[in-house]
Amino acid sequence: MNSDSTDVPPLTEPPAPSALPVRLANVYAAPGEVFDALRGQPSSVANWLVPAILAALVGMLGIWMKFSQPALLQQMEDIQTERFEQLVADGKMTQEQADQFQQRFGDLQVTMLRIAGVVASPFIAFIWVFLLALVLFLMLRWVFHTRLPYMKTVEIVGLAGMIGVLGGLVTTLLMVISGNLFANFGPMLMISSFDPGNKAHLLASSVNLFTLWWLGVLALGLARVSRVSFGKLAAVLYGLWAALCLAVVFSGIASGGT
Repeated sequence: MNSDSTDVPPLTEPPAPSALPVRLANVYAAPGEVFDALRGQPSSVANWLVPAILAALVGMLGIWMKFSQPALLQQMEDIQTERFEQLVADGKMTQEQADQFQQRFGDLQVTMLRIAGVVASPFIAFIWVFLLALVLFLMLRWVFHTRLPYMKTVEIVGLAGMIGVLGGLVTTLLMVISGNLFANFGPMLMISSFDPGNKAHLLASSVNLFTLWWLGVLALGLARVSRVSFGKLAAVLYGLWAALCLAVVFSGIASGGT
């Protein structure tokens, strides 16, 4: 058990768990109370199952809307065209090959991508909960030398995921309103013409206030249940997130390698 927990409330009898709808709503309003109630309580499947289902539904809605808006489809086609032009310029593809490939980007392919995205969203939502919980479970054990039951970590990830549910709804709304695939609640609101080849634009697109909120709630949940310092957990989570964003942008992955 980590002894440096000055920013974690002293050990007290955990409050009785509230009804699930109240618990989920309080993740936004009073997350500390929600996670305090997890201490000493048996694991509850509903704590991760319901948020995962909601995340899957929001993901399905986002994919369907993305492939249903003419402005967003046009932006996808424009980005694809720019990438093919770069491949032709680099000598990796002939113009004839590029033209043939682009002709396949028609209504049938859009429909197939839409269906594939909708079908994949539930799997991604559930895999994400368990995979992230595993990473955090190992981080607590190896970095902070604290043992927290794996399923308790899954509950924390699931409940914190309610921030992502709201963020997904807002992001989908912003994409539809702005006609911008990269729209989010962050610096992207100030960029009128997004250039996927501009690293400053890519960095701006990676900063989403809902992501920052989610990371803070996740760190708070882990701190309240494991008794590890919130400050240390937040520093590690925000640091890993920043490092990942920088790696994706400057490695060329975010811009398709261009």
